[in-house]
Amino acid sequence: AERRLVFSADHPQISGEISKHQTILQAFRTQRMAHGLELAGDGRLLLRVVVPWRMAGDSAGYVEMSEDIGQFAPRLKEGVGYEIFITAKKTGINQKQWTAEVAAGRRAGSWQELGDCVVLARTMPAVPGELCAILKASSPIGFVRTLDFIADKRHFRGGFLDLLDPARQNRGALVMLRDVTSEVVSLWTMAFYLGGVGLAIA
Repeated sequence: AERRLVFSADHPQISGEISKHQTILQAFRTQRMAHGLELAGDGRLLLRVVVPWRMAGDSAGYVEMSEDIGQFAPRLKEGVGYEIFITAKKTGINQKQWTAEVAAGRRAGSWQELGDCVVLARTMPAVPGELCAILKASSPIGFVRTLDFIADKRHFRGGFLDLLDPARQNRGALVMLRDVTSEVVSLWTMAFYLGGVGLAIA
């Protein structure tokens, strides 16, 4: 059966329908299990797994399961000790659906909060500076790229990695940040103190 969902664990009501998302297309081409990140119209970034379903040796359709990766942000923070932000490019997101999610209390932030991207999940209420612009301006080299910037008089350090869909298109970023303002201030204070001691001894 061509791209027909035998069962969807997340949306049973669409079972039996013909699906067009990228992961099922990949499973259809290879006739093997496929998985990848896909950006839904309401702004959820889904980790989707699709498995071909066979009956009597013939293809009967596909079974899928997906999970919104935004819900893993608090657990990631506990594991790595950094504030977590999951961003997505506005391209591919339906603004009306996004706004409805915010109005229903299922999402924080607003469409206008940042420039050409939105924050899907966060472990810190305020987004530091123009985060999207900072990500775009960073070096394109490396799997995990480092960040070191000042925003709103706070000093942040961390890193991020690009989130790619099954077609290898960049859909957003997983950002890890830590406010190191107090640490930097302490280092400068120590440097001035040691410099003053050195002058006094001289």
